[in-house]
Order: sequence, then structure tokens, then C-alpha cells
Amino acid sequence: MNIGIVAPIEAKSYINYFHIESDRNILCDYSYDYTVPAVSALTKSLLHNGHKVFIFTTSKETFQVKSDNLEIYSIKSSRTPLKYVFDGLHLALELRKHVNTLQIIHAHWTYEFALGASFFCKKLPVVCTVRDWAPYIWKVITPREKVDWSIKRLINNYILKQKGIEFVGNSEYTKALLESRLRKRVVCIPNPISSDFIIKRNRQFNASNINVLCISSASINDKRKNVLTLLRAFQLFLKKNPNSKLTLVGNFSKADPYMNSLRIERLLDNVEIHGKVEHSDLPKIIDEATFTVAPSLEETFGNTLIECMARRVPVIGGEKSGAVPYVLSQGKAGYLCDVKDPMSICETMEKLVNNPCETENKVEIAFQKVVTVYSEEVIYTAHLNIYNQMLARFNN
Repeated sequence: MNIGIVAPIEAKSYINYFHIESDRNILCDYSYDYTVPAVSALTKSLLHNGHKVFIFTTSKETFQVKSDNLEIYSIKSSRTPLKYVFDGLHLALELRKHVNTLQIIHAHWTYEFALGASFFCKKLPVVCTVRDWAPYIWKVITPREKVDWSIKRLINNYILKQKGIEFVGNSEYTKALLESRLRKRVVCIPNPISSDFIIKRNRQFNASNINVLCISSASINDKRKNVLTLLRAFQLFLKKNPNSKLTLVGNFSKADPYMNSLRIERLLDNVEIHGKVEHSDLPKIIDEATFTVAPSLEETFGNTLIECMARRVPVIGGEKSGAVPYVLSQGKAGYLCDVKDPMSICETMEKLVNNPCETENKVEIAFQKVVTVYSEEVIYTAHLNIYNQMLARFNN
């Protein structure tokens, strides 16, 4: 099948598909530094199963690179305030050159990539996986961020009104939101996890030297990701566990001026700021953790959760944090707590550490769920089914 993927890309995920050095250099030099493991895992599973994939994306400069079964067409992203609109239109122009070659188009997120794909609903089947929920994000972002998000919000509203697009929720949470908005049934296909992340050996839980891990894609004071509450909770935990440490991985910088105020408040005691790392380096970092806390107030899925579950690392998440309770099987595959309350997080961390048998049981349930529900092959099969169903309906 010839499949068009319209999405941001993680360039390093595709390096090995190109054998000409100049193509590799163009791909790395021109691409943005996105981290989109769900898109990468899906694309690689499609390629692994013999499909031809055409990726349409945005980058610093326009380029195209081709290999046997993978072609990447990228347009230079606009720098104007209307960049999401212009990028969507330019993606549509690029798609139009290849639409007769494609059998199906699969867009990701409900912004510029979906906008580009939306122009072709009458020519071939178009799928859109909803990977965040714009109405919620709009509520929690700062006034300054709303300047940028106002355009994205308008595009999102336009996309969700398109009758010709088949929407897919990336979790039961997103599915429920979509069904309420669209007033029709929606398919749920969770994010896949790369097979490289799934640990091949048993891992015994050990709480002798406690290393608490938090992986976040946002800044340390981002309201939705809620890392500040975790910092307060960890300082409470530290009083009873003085040799423990908290490792922060993600969009954090020691040079951030905001960090000085946190140091003055003594919120960074025994906190190690790791900063952003390559996605391929995450397994090693996760393996060094005693357990992980995902303090987000809302997640439409939570890739960090399944990545830690795949490494047999215990997870704590929010009991009302969007998709988190679903991913953690309502507490069977991890610990749930009120992540708005530092004391609740602290007490849950202590419960995890002080009940090794219960913790190991949750870890095993979580690992089996990763293998049976979130593995690349399972998610690939789910996507192939919806592609075939849409093709059959479209051709009739």
C-alpha cells in the first residue's frame, strides 16, 4: 500500500533508510528537532511490513529525499504569524503532486498537517489521529502563548468539522472527547512503542538508592505538565528519604533564570537537571530510575508512561489526568494519586517504596500491557485494519 504520512518527523529515526551521505546530511541539517516517537514507530512498522511510505512535513528549508520504500517531502516552514495556515496550504500543494500515487493519507494532530491533508478528502481516504486536545490546552496556556495558539485553535475547529476525515483517538480519553464533540463513534488506536524500548530481561525492584525520574516536554513552570508540584512533593519525600534524588529530563535548563527562584525556595535540593536528551538515550536513563512520576494535569496519552512500563520501571500518575488512568489500567499497572496535591504525591511515592511486592506486581501487569496492547505490531495491525476499511468504503 502507498501511504502518505503528514506529520512532524524525528529525522534521526529515518537515517538508516537512506544510503547516500548527502541525503542523510540534508535530512539531519534541515529537519526540526522534533520528538514524535508515536509517528516514528508507526512509520517504521509500515516500512517493516512492506508498505511504501511518503512523508510530508515541514522543516527549516525545503527538501526531498528518496529511498526504496520511503520518500520524504518537506516544505520550508513559514515565519509569519499565520505560519500554521501557510504551512498547511504549502503541504497541500506538495501533496497534490503525489495524490495520484497515494492510496490513503494519514495526518497527525489537528493543525497544519491535518489542514494540508483536508483538501483531498474527495480524492482518497484521509485519516487524522488526534494527539492532543486543543480546547483543554487553550484553557491552561498563558496569555502570551494564546497569541500563537489562537490560529491553531481556529484550524483545529475547522478540521473537526470536516465530514470527510476519519478521526482516530490516541487513547480512550481522546476517543471520548472526540465522540462528545463529533456526536459519532470514533476508533481508538493507542500510541505504539518502539520494540527497541521493550526490555528483554527481568528487572528486580530495588529501593535502596532512590532515584525518582520525571520526563517532561515542557518548561519547568508549565501549568499543564505540573512539574512544580512534583518539586514540592519531592522535598517532602526527601525529609524521610534524605539520600534520594530527583532527576528531571526534558526541556529544562540550569541557565533558566526561573531556576534561581526555585533554588532560593529550596525546591532544587537533591534535584539533578538532566535537560533534553536524544530519544534513543532514554532507555538507559529510565533504567537508572527507581520509579517515575508523571505529574501532568492532563495527557491525551502519555508516551513517557509506556516507555517506563516497557523498561519495567514503576510509574506514578494523576488519577484525573486525562488518559493516564486508562494507560495505568485504573491503578492496576501503576500508582494513581492527586497530582495537584504535593502531599498526595509524596504519600504515593512512600507507598511505592514501602510495598515492594505490590509494586512488582503492578510493574509486571504494566509490562504485559505494553507487550499486548501497545507494541508496534499490535498498533500496526490496528492501523492496517482501519486503512483497509476506509479503502473499501471509499471505493464503494
